This record gives sequence, structure tokens and C-alpha cells, in this order.
Amino acid sequence: MTRWKYKLLCILTIGTMSAELNAQNFDTKNELAIGTGAGLVSGILNQVLKDDALKYSFTNTPVYTIAYDRRINNWLQLGANFTQQFMTVNFEEYADNEGILQTGDFEANLQRRQIHVRAFGYYEVNRFRFRSGLRFGLGRWKADVNTENKELKFIDRLAGLTLPSLGIMIIGLDYRPTKWMSLGTEVNLLSPQLVGANVQIHF
Repeated sequence: MTRWKYKLLCILTIGTMSAELNAQNFDTKNELAIGTGAGLVSGILNQVLKDDALKYSFTNTPVYTIAYDRRINNWLQLGANFTQQFMTVNFEEYADNEGILQTGDFEANLQRRQIHVRAFGYYEVNRFRFRSGLRFGLGRWKADVNTENKELKFIDRLAGLTLPSLGIMIIGLDYRPTKWMSLGTEVNLLSPQLVGANVQIHF
């Protein structure tokens, strides 16, 4: 093989490898994600309910999330997310605001909404991306009781309550099967969820 043919082959090989790597990397700037996950709310509410209720049942939906992030450079993303979760408590026996035992079935519907700004550091390897970072924002509670009975103390405390909200993404792993979409999973500490999964659209 002549020298110029050898050089041409090297150039073509390197170019092909570079194109393949670029096709696999997260080379877009914007991301929109929709996800769901599981949090600590049920455990916390069960502890609170022990002070007010003797017989009750508790159900809750997963945490639903929508998020937007923008790639700042080759290691940092900044963005925001909105999360929402619904809970229902059915009571049979409970203590009212005056501590008097009440009986009779009724239902309390709870809603938790949170909004965070967030910053993630990330590292890419071919089609995979590893992330970790922080979320900080506010969480607001809404509580509705479909009865005229005396309200429970914890319902009074939750209705309209707004609190600071902090979350730490310990590790997130994203896999990008196509240029415009990736699938992600994450493990968190505190808000809005402990474990989660999402679909990300890149543009």
C-alpha cells in the first residue's frame, strides 16, 4: 500500500470513529423529561396519623415529575422541575382538634406540589451518562376533607403549608438509544423522591 493510500485510510478510519462517538454522546443543549418515582411521604404521614387516628387507611400515587435542563458545558447542567403527588386517607376513628374521639367514615384528599431549581454534574461514556447534583425549592400542601365533621389536627397543619424543599441526586444513569431520546433512572436523598425513572427528549 502506497503512503498516500495509507494516510487516506487512517483519515477515513479516524473520521468514522469520531462520527460514531459524536452520534452516541449527549450533544444537544436542551432536555425535557417526564418521570415518576417513589418517596417517603407515606411513611412520614403514617407517623403523623398515629397522633390523630385510631383506624384509617392510606393510599398514594407515585411522584409525577416534569423537568427542563440545559447543558452549560461538558460537565454541568442547570434546570428546574415540577412534581406532584396525590394521597387519600380514609378514617373510621380519629381524635378531633379538641382531642375528642370521633367515629364515622370520611375521606381526606391530600396533594403535594413542589418546584425546584437544580444543578447536576455529569460524565458521559458513549451512550451512557452518569449524573449527580442538588435540587432546592419549595413544597406546598393542599388538603380537602369531604365531611362537615370536626377537622383533624394534622389536616389543619397541612392545608396551605409551604416549606423549603431540598433534594440530592446521589447517582443518576441515563442511556441514549437514539439522538433525540434517552431513558434514565436515579437514586435520591430527600425530595422529591427516593428512586425514580424518566424519559428524556433532547433538542
